[in-house]
Amino acid sequence: MTFKRLLGAALLVLLVSASAFAVTPSDKYSVMPASTGLTYRTIAFESSRDRADLTGWWFEGQKDQPVIVLFGRGQGSMADLLPVVGGFLAQGFNVMTFDYRDFGP
Repeated sequence: MTFKRLLGAALLVLLVSASAFAVTPSDKYSVMPASTGLTYRTIAFESSRDRADLTGWWFEGQKDQPVIVLFGRGQGSMADLLPVVGGFLAQGFNVMTFDYRDFGP
């Protein structure tokens, strides 16, 4: 295989796989915490940079335990983090999740 063909093939693979790294927010929650048996409350706060309204969920763990803050990886919404939330709660941690702007409903 010539260098040009190898380079062309590599570029094609890169272009095809680029969509795997794209930011893909979800405009709805796949599941709500209550349907998984988790107790939560909705929280709201402003971003420090531009005061945009953001929302999240607070999960109460054991008193005097640390807070774990979870957020997405550029795909989906905070609902996708619920299995991880359950694991941290089982260990006694308090957990807060939130969606980036334009993620979630």
